[in-house]
Amino acid sequence: MKKQFLVLTCILMLLLLIHVSFALTQNEIVQLAIKQYEEKIPIEYRSEFPNYTIETNHGTVDTSYFIVWERQLNGIRIVGDRFAVAINEDGSFTNTGYFKYTVPANQLDTIPLITKDQANWIIQKNNWDRKDELELQIREGRLVWFGLVENCKVGIDAKTGNSIIYGCATESSISSPPVRFSPTQYFIETQMPWIIGILAAVGAGGVLYYRKLK
Repeated sequence: MKKQFLVLTCILMLLLLIHVSFALTQNEIVQLAIKQYEEKIPIEYRSEFPNYTIETNHGTVDTSYFIVWERQLNGIRIVGDRFAVAINEDGSFTNTGYFKYTVPANQLDTIPLITKDQANWIIQKNNWDRKDELELQIREGRLVWFGLVENCKVGIDAKTGNSIIYGCATESSISSPPVRFSPTQYFIETQMPWIIGILAAVGAGGVLYYRKLK
């Protein structure tokens, strides 16, 4: 029995050594992914897929890698558009290349009319509890300021100021307000106090100067 156990142990160690010897390094895995990228992404699109990220999944038997190029335009992430390759550590492909490219670049607008400060003001007016910093993104062809509010993913349309709810992790009481962003209200609430303060200071200075002249 002891002899059989030793033989079995030796066989398992030998199989492990064989497995390790055939496992590729992460750099070799990435080179395989880059080859797929160069074969399947047209040259005119590559500037929109400049960088890749690597996700590693350590399984019980082997390790797999998920290499993803996310689409960007003028530094703004286009959510959902990507090129992805899944490769096992032995070099076999689980996925030889998933490519999604929804809207041509010349049909996308990357210049926001609503600033980040204005988007934060809208969230405040909605009485939403913001959980992270807003990020300018393109979602479903629309330019939005995106972030987490309470337990929901929300966006502020960077053109109109409309609030958009993309989904909630759990049941939520927040709703999408029907009121658009009001430049006048924003100016009155955020800028008028400063202007009044400056005018008051200038007026006080003028009074003091007038009194000295007398």
